[in-house]
Amino acid sequence: MALRRCKGVFSGVNYLYFDDNLDILKKLYQEHPNGFIDLIYIDPPFNSKRNYNVLFEDVDLEDAKAQKEAFADTWSNISYLDTLNEIIELDKSLHMVLDAFAQTALSKSAISYLSIMAIRIWYMHKILKVSGSFYLHCDPTMSHYLKIVCDLIFGERNFLNEVIWCYKERGISKTTYGISNSKIRSFIGTHYQSQFQRGRPRG
Repeated sequence: MALRRCKGVFSGVNYLYFDDNLDILKKLYQEHPNGFIDLIYIDPPFNSKRNYNVLFEDVDLEDAKAQKEAFADTWSNISYLDTLNEIIELDKSLHMVLDAFAQTALSKSAISYLSIMAIRIWYMHKILKVSGSFYLHCDPTMSHYLKIVCDLIFGERNFLNEVIWCYKERGISKTTYGISNSKIRSFIGTHYQSQFQRGRPRG
């Protein structure tokens, strides 16, 4: 698998693009406005207030080392107003809901997180085939809000299922219940009669 920067027209398969995924999604949408992807699985940051390191610090790219601490998984410093202004041009209903969230007691960090996730999921839906599937992995921190966002973008009837991924507790707390699962929510591109292939798994 080759690693390349996001430049020019997309071509070929088996490439790993190193860039802001929103820029990549926009370019893919420009080139394939009718959808061309069969499966999208995302495991985004959970707004968990932790720092994560970039995976490619040993790659020979100019800014790879500069991004050793790739992002802080807190979104309080991100100006979500620019994102909301962009969303209103794409989907007024989605903007109305996000703007309503912003008028509540939710933290600025939560609103920023939901805004940057919403615009990316919107573009993912656009490049997904009508027969395609979308899977969103998230923990209980933001999963319930993201379900609302996905219902607006994909449509309520296109929600397929919620997969509960259970694991052992990461330590025992004396004051709270331990978090022992995360959620994977699945949607389809548009409502149609879908069928699972039976038989021996492949891939």
